[in-house]
Amino acid sequence: MNKLTMYTKIHALGGVAAAAGFLLMAATASATVIGTVNVSSGAALVTVTGTSIAFSPPCDTTALGSALFGGCPQGEVGSYNAGTPGTPAGPLTSSVNGSPLVNSAVFIAPLSASTTFPVIPFMQFLNSTATAVGITTEATASSFGSGTQSNCTGLGLFQTCSIYQGALIILQNLGASGTAAILPYTGFAWDGSSTTPPATTSNFSGSFTTQLTTVSGISGTGPNGLVSPADIQAYFGCPNGATGPGSCTNLGRSIQSSNSGTFTATVTSSVPEPESMALSLIGGGLLALGLWRKRSRV
Repeated sequence: MNKLTMYTKIHALGGVAAAAGFLLMAATASATVIGTVNVSSGAALVTVTGTSIAFSPPCDTTALGSALFGGCPQGEVGSYNAGTPGTPAGPLTSSVNGSPLVNSAVFIAPLSASTTFPVIPFMQFLNSTATAVGITTEATASSFGSGTQSNCTGLGLFQTCSIYQGALIILQNLGASGTAAILPYTGFAWDGSSTTPPATTSNFSGSFTTQLTTVSGISGTGPNGLVSPADIQAYFGCPNGATGPGSCTNLGRSIQSSNSGTFTATVTSSVPEPESMALSLIGGGLLALGLWRKRSRV
């Protein structure tokens, strides 16, 4: 065998091994969720107290597939952002179950000071025919960006605060448009209804928001009598700069409103486990060795 022939065989051996290893690793990849979805409360409302958030009253029985959630979807797929399908800018899509239908039901779990994390499911979307759960999301203890700034008096335009340090809801001063109440969320999503997260999940993040202009029981001190973040803080009996819920006296009071949200799923980067990598390389090496021996006999 001359040097050129030997080089050619060794080069082919390496190429076959690499290709085989790649194919074996690719076969272990999980199904994914990707894209962006706009969620609307539909006919449902969200009720917020100083220590809890419930997305269910009253139940919106007009949503497609709402019977799967006992007639209480808590929200609906409102619309999809324009974009290329199969990318985060395109419609929310399960690689197994397709894109949930517009107006199909969305389940959203309630949150309170006594919630035990992780919460699975936190949100669930139906499949492309609204006949079964297609996408499930998880919330952990760090999923919600609890507010640390509770100085709501004299808040500048578009600045934010919370009624007390650690409250889930963040209030934003919109000036002549009232106050935005925002619930940020960052969690994980996967295909199907399993309550056990698979090895590979997608990042799922966004926020719920509602615009408060007038609220029953609150005399607004903002422009044109609209409610300000300071008004909402005082409504729950929290002093300016409240350091925690123990500083407040009326946390049992509630505010009820419609809401909407935008959420985007992106695929998490995953590194094969050492055992998987080793098996892939061994498998590719054995395959290539067998081919090399066969060529040698010829």
